[in-house]
Amino acid sequence: MKRFLKTLIFIPIFLFLVNNSAIAKIQSKDTGKLDALNGLKNVYSHLMKNGHIVRLEFKKPVVEWIEPVFYKKSVEIDFPKAFVSSSKKSFNAESSLISNIFARQFDKKTLRIRFDTKIGATDIKRRFNIVQQGRFIIIRFDSKKPFSSYVISNNNS
Repeated sequence: MKRFLKTLIFIPIFLFLVNNSAIAKIQSKDTGKLDALNGLKNVYSHLMKNGHIVRLEFKKPVVEWIEPVFYKKSVEIDFPKAFVSSSKKSFNAESSLISNIFARQFDKKTLRIRFDTKIGATDIKRRFNIVQQGRFIIIRFDSKKPFSSYVISNNNS
């Protein structure tokens, strides 16, 4: 009887330990895959006198990106070998050109950034500029005229 009780106690404990070690191995493989990818750390949005600047900060320098695709109401850029920690993130970017910025995981190894353009924003393709500076991707949307919300201080008064 004692042997039966010992067996009843030992088997669930053994199965629990085996299961936890298998889960730990799977999780270590997944984090190893993410270490090979470049993570998006943050998105900064700045309204300037002559346009709107969006800075994408990554953990490592960006090696490549796919040319932007311009749609009627948005602009999308794909970053191979990159990821965002949650599957979707949204950032406010209130300007006369851009309303929102969405970062989402397109597939296992591709991060897609989408800029939603406002109604009436025209000629976005011509006003769109992208440049890399180390870990940062800087995207500038030029305005046709200075934004009215940008205040220029006058020190003569």
